Amino acid sequence: MSVQKSAYRQPVTPEGLKAIENGTLTWLDDEMYNNLNTGVLEQYLEEKNLEESFAVSHWNTSKVLLGIAIGAVFSGVTAYIGLKLGLAISAAWYIAYLLGMALKWSPSEVNIATSATTGATHASTGFIFTFPAIFLLATKPQYFLASGPLITLDAGQTFTLAFIGIVASMFAGFLGIMYFIIFRRVWLVEDPLPLPGFEATLKMLDIASDVSTGAVEHARASLKTIGVWTIMTMIGLFIVEYPLIWLADKKLTLLDWLAEKIHIGEFGLATFYSHGKLHQPSGINPDGSSMNYTHWTAETSYNPFAYTYIGLALTPSMFAIGWFMKTRVAFLVNLGTIVGWLILVPLAVWMNVPVYDALTQTNRPI
Repeated sequence: MSVQKSAYRQPVTPEGLKAIENGTLTWLDDEMYNNLNTGVLEQYLEEKNLEESFAVSHWNTSKVLLGIAIGAVFSGVTAYIGLKLGLAISAAWYIAYLLGMALKWSPSEVNIATSATTGATHASTGFIFTFPAIFLLATKPQYFLASGPLITLDAGQTFTLAFIGIVASMFAGFLGIMYFIIFRRVWLVEDPLPLPGFEATLKMLDIASDVSTGAVEHARASLKTIGVWTIMTMIGLFIVEYPLIWLADKKLTLLDWLAEKIHIGEFGLATFYSHGKLHQPSGINPDGSSMNYTHWTAETSYNPFAYTYIGLALTPSMFAIGWFMKTRVAFLVNLGTIVGWLILVPLAVWMNVPVYDALTQTNRPI
């Protein structure tokens, strides 16, 4: 049988292969990091876990319950990030890691507690991607059909619907766990696709290992780096996202306010920046505010930006995920967006493909 090849797999290092053959490679050492996603390392650790997991158990019910409590509190943060980015990123596991390190838990104990934290947090994932859509279909006029809203919510039904969504998300979470047990080996050992956030998790476990084994200086240096970047991220997001400037008719973030103020006539910074995004030239209104996207007119029909949208959100979470993905994988992940916005949408406009209009319930040419 031929060896399965994949563009995502990394070649195993000679030192790592020697350590695997001798059985000396263990979790969180240098060769483990150097051989991530090689396939050989994953197979080795899978067999090592099967041999040792029945002899050594780090399960602790109180720590698991503590992790669930932290996850429940921070589920609202995950909901906000999921609605804003379209990607549910848990913030609670950082708190669980820091708590575990403060109490000098072992890496295995920290891992179990943070897994419970992440599970409790992501129980809201199914809810945040379904309930807002139902709510918008029932309340926003731009989503109404010609006969009225597609969904009608009577008094009190909003909370009932929210409760049903939460319960459904919980059962979906249990179902996901069952599927993961069935496909665990395929997704963790045989599947060549990398997991971008996994390296960040390993790094946090590495710091926890330093704390529990007494390597305090190394752990302190790592925590200091994390703390500095966290504070810088918080300050940056506060400036980009929080509406500090309250005017008579609108609330603006500091960067949006500066972008609107810096303009001369029809040219201004807001034509390239608005609402936390660097985007294609859109033009500005008389008051200096951005038009957000390039508007089509008969006089500017030659402008290719009128048929698509190109923007870059100033979001630290996405930059962090891209850092772990590296250039090639990040490009492959975004390839669908690139093809859709830069090829398919302009092609649909050029071919005058009909678009369905929900209000008139007819297909109308672009």
